[in-house]
Amino acid sequence: MAYTIQDLDLLKEMEYRLLENGDADADGTGLLTTLWSISELTDALNNTQRRFMKDTGIVLTISTVNATPMQGRYTASDEVITIRRVTWKDFAGDIVALTRTDAWEADAALPDWTTDFDTPLTWTDAHHPTRVFEIIPGPDDIGQLGLMTVNRPTTLVGTGTLLEVPEEFASYILWGALGELLGSEGEGADPQRASYCRQRYQEGVELARILLGGVEGAN
Repeated sequence: MAYTIQDLDLLKEMEYRLLENGDADADGTGLLTTLWSISELTDALNNTQRRFMKDTGIVLTISTVNATPMQGRYTASDEVITIRRVTWKDFAGDIVALTRTDAWEADAALPDWTTDFDTPLTWTDAHHPTRVFEIIPGPDDIGQLGLMTVNRPTTLVGTGTLLEVPEEFASYILWGALGELLGSEGEGADPQRASYCRQRYQEGVELARILLGGVEGAN
């Protein structure tokens, strides 16, 4: 997959589809009316790109965190939007994927998991602040956690910044951003067109999930 679409490309498309170019070629830097501003269009693109990456997991980042004995709770880096997968690597170098769970299931299966430390079996980020996750049970020895995450993309500012979703899915960022603009309150609100745009965005989400072909967490 290639990454060749720039924010300016989509801003121009948005101008055309919102009929904001008048009788001139869209340049992505100015609008015909005051229904929206370029800043609002750019914000919608940023919101949609982050949402699409989170909804699909189409772009994932792999990183590691050193684990401390008898410590179950950890915090991922500031760039992380959501965690998709966690693995445990023990001192001998053996790696196992941890099953995602929640505290209720952990309490039922391992009632003493908060005080009994052993080889981690599961992980959860339910009921935790963003980026905070817990491995269950906490480790009884040193090891390393492998994280597969969706990270925050570079902020689009309308100056030719490349999108961080593959070009095959760039049009769905366009549809999602248009849906956000047309679905907002104000003179530019158009519920019918907003609904259509959201449907097109959702098509892209489903296509990306199919393409991933069952990568854990894609659904």
